[in-house]
Formats: sequence, structure tokens, C-alpha cells
Amino acid sequence: MVERRTLSVSPLSGTVTREVLHEVFQPYGHLTVTMQDDGHALLVYESPAAARLAKQAMHNQPLHAAALKLQWADDSAPDTSTLSEQLAHLHSMVKLLGTEVQIIRAGLDMKKKPSSTLLLKRGRR
Repeated sequence: MVERRTLSVSPLSGTVTREVLHEVFQPYGHLTVTMQDDGHALLVYESPAAARLAKQAMHNQPLHAAALKLQWADDSAPDTSTLSEQLAHLHSMVKLLGTEVQIIRAGLDMKKKPSSTLLLKRGRR
């Protein structure tokens, strides 16, 4: 499953600036706006959910006398994943993160122990 966060928005008139786009699209989530030379802009949201919401809400909406066309910048194919697939992916990522945190904690605990403790444990074999 692709977690898409980047939208391409066009057509943009000469009066549409980065600041205008940020103001229009910021209500859907935190984003970065990058203007392109060919009359479109890239909107990169921090969250895939915010990008989906912005796309649904703003596609074909007027801005400075032009109907905006929003499409996925990284993949123009529609998102066919179900909510249950997305939740399963999120659950697996949380499990992986938990394992990484445990490994890091174990490594930090080993660094905190005085060397005499480690020597005593080795000598008990």
C-alpha cells in the first residue's frame, strides 16, 4: 500500500502564489507548497489522510477563475486500499517501532551498567 502525501494542483493563474495556495490548503493539514514553472504546484502534506481530504474537498473547486485539478503527484492511480488494510499496515508499523525501541533501550541499558557488573556476570558462567 502506498501512503501518498503529495498532490499536484493545476492549472494555476499568474495571480496564484505559494502563499495563496498555503492559505487555501492549510485547513486540511500541515503542508509544504512548492511552485513549479509549468503552471502547477506540489502540495506535500505531513499526513496521507490530510492529503486525501484536501483532494476530495478541493478537486474541481474554483481558485482565481480556474477550476483546480488535483491528482496524486507520485501515483495517478486511485487509492484502492480499504480502511482495514490501512489499519493492518499501521498496526504492523507500530509493532516494528515497538521492537526497535526495545532494542535501543536494551543497548542503552548495557552502556549504563558499570564494567564490574558485566565482568561479574561473565565470570558466573
